[in-house]
Amino acid sequence: MELIKNFRDRVGFHADTPFKFFEARDNIRGPNPKLEEAMQSFLNLQILMFRHEDEELPGFVSAAEELLLDIELGLKISIDREWFRRALIIPRENYKRIFS
Repeated sequence: MELIKNFRDRVGFHADTPFKFFEARDNIRGPNPKLEEAMQSFLNLQILMFRHEDEELPGFVSAAEELLLDIELGLKISIDREWFRRALIIPRENYKRIFS
């Protein structure tokens, strides 16, 4: 994970010297077992969080749908719920299209 954090800090935000920017970028190029291990660790954490999301946030989906509807009605706009489905914020079985 340190490799990913270093890349984020030095490259993603352009918050460091040019030398450190290129050094961090070079450290993740090509086959890199440390990077692969860090990515797999992150994916495992994400899977764990998805598995427990419903029990930890039981009202999240209905609250998110209500918020989207309030925004649509208040601003008189249409929000692309398909994006929320692809991002796994709103599960497919709870998808409701309000406006065409």
